[in-house]
Amino acid sequence: MRFLFLLPLHLLFIGCVGIGTVYSEKQSSTTAAVLEHGTIYGSKNSPTKEKIIAFHGEPYKKIIDGNRETWYYKKGLAWGGIIPVVIIPIPLLLPYGYNETVIQLENDQQISIESDHTISPTAMCSLVPMMWLVHGSTNSWCHVFKSW
Repeated sequence: MRFLFLLPLHLLFIGCVGIGTVYSEKQSSTTAAVLEHGTIYGSKNSPTKEKIIAFHGEPYKKIIDGNRETWYYKKGLAWGGIIPVVIIPIPLLLPYGYNETVIQLENDQQISIESDHTISPTAMCSLVPMMWLVHGSTNSWCHVFKSW
């Protein structure tokens, strides 16, 4: 019975509680858009097969349709789940596949790239006014961080 009384008091003193999620999201861009901002391959020209293989290595899967090729690369495990935060974060995550990068080429030149990226938006709530400043919000009980 005392525990039920002390729990709300305890949450007041630790400053904040929250929950976060972890999942993958696809980001796509055409080569023209990438070239406007520079490229990871080191030149302002559309990347060729040789530059892509030098940077990423050989793809684990290729699909060829006429003069268009699609290359698939695995970038590591994709994780998904939730992270409750009470004093310390407790990750409850499971791997559910692989993050991928998919590159499309036409006539030996890259035309688009699509990559999976892991994001983890987290909501934190607090009753302690000092924690509101840490969260970056002065007029709200809760704040959502887009990604950590």
